[in-house]
Amino acid sequence: ADETGWDETGNTCVDVVVANGASKQCFITNTKLGEISGKKFEDLNGDHMHTNGTTDPNLPGWTIRLDLVGSSDAPNCVSGTTETASINGEYCEVSTNASGNYNFIDLMPGDYIVSEIQQAGWTQTRPNGDYGGEGRQADGTYLLTVDAGEVINDRYFGNYENPTLTLVKTVVNDNGGGLQVADFPLAIDGFAVVSSVASTTVPGAHTASETSQAGYT
Repeated sequence: ADETGWDETGNTCVDVVVANGASKQCFITNTKLGEISGKKFEDLNGDHMHTNGTTDPNLPGWTIRLDLVGSSDAPNCVSGTTETASINGEYCEVSTNASGNYNFIDLMPGDYIVSEIQQAGWTQTRPNGDYGGEGRQADGTYLLTVDAGEVINDRYFGNYENPTLTLVKTVVNDNGGGLQVADFPLAIDGFAVVSSVASTTVPGAHTASETSQAGYT
């Protein structure tokens, strides 16, 4: 039986026949298995960094996917992970736990892509081409090479829930004016918006403005 954390990758000792008076060698090869782990967090200020579990809360219940590069077969999906088929092959998927953590264990040496399954109404901030550390990719994934026995930690995924900003314009015509709300163009950070309609934006400070009209203050 294989020892925990090891996998038998070669065995020439099956059905070995040794004649009388002869000697023969056979070999059993084992490879130490690797691991990839990390965390999913809510990047409240959109700075691509995980400050701590209070400032940037951990996110449980998000799906993290592991793909073995160059193979249509799934990696070793151990207990706690689910093998999932797709048109591009097979993957292992796991949900982040109550602390936002995920891990894939008992991995054979190879190249792996780690990604998250996006959820509607959220924007990913980490990883990207600038943030995320080893293996970060501009498309929001990690490309990681796992050597025999290597443990790769701290591959974090950050997202913020898309905030909205609503401008509400009121027009008071108490001096005989006849203009309506639509006559006053509104903008957030220079982009046109409609009064009383929520606009999706990003975390941080914003500038709201309107185009004034003659005779109105």
